[in-house]
Amino acid sequence: HTWRSCDWLCPGCKTMMFSENMSCRYCGHKKPTLNTLGQACWQYYPLAAQRTMKCEGERTCPECHGIIHMSHSECRACLERRRLAAKAEEAPLAGPVLQALPGGGSRRALPPPEPARPKTGFEALCDKYRGMEPEAVLADLEAVQSGRRAVEDAAKEAVAQAEQERQAREEAKQQADRQER
Repeated sequence: HTWRSCDWLCPGCKTMMFSENMSCRYCGHKKPTLNTLGQACWQYYPLAAQRTMKCEGERTCPECHGIIHMSHSECRACLERRRLAAKAEEAPLAGPVLQALPGGGSRRALPPPEPARPKTGFEALCDKYRGMEPEAVLADLEAVQSGRRAVEDAAKEAVAQAEQERQAREEAKQQADRQER
């Protein structure tokens, strides 16, 4: 991109900015305009005086320092920025969206990341054993498996004990029924 008459120098860090930037991309300083600096803003537009093709009746936008042709009632760049900002406010966050910059203006940005999904069992195991030595992984898996066997054995024992208690209650009930007869 070569310099154009509407490109500007940042008053804060003296970096060249393209005309569409409403604030400095490096330091965030607002674009110098007639509204912000008055006639002193012209010192930050080094090629403004060298514009060769000027139309009769054109004027400079006090907001963005763009050129307003005499057939237009308002600055087309400002109108487009307002339209895009309104569209960004009502649009859902799918795909690239407009993001406001600190000094005004906007740029395209990616939408926020989707919420994390729960990890699968395999992913959880990979996270648990990441960076461990293979022998340590095997030892841990054996401990988990023996612990699982112990839990299974305890569960079987509890089921067997509950079955014995049920049988004992049935026998006691049968004996009580016999004695009543």
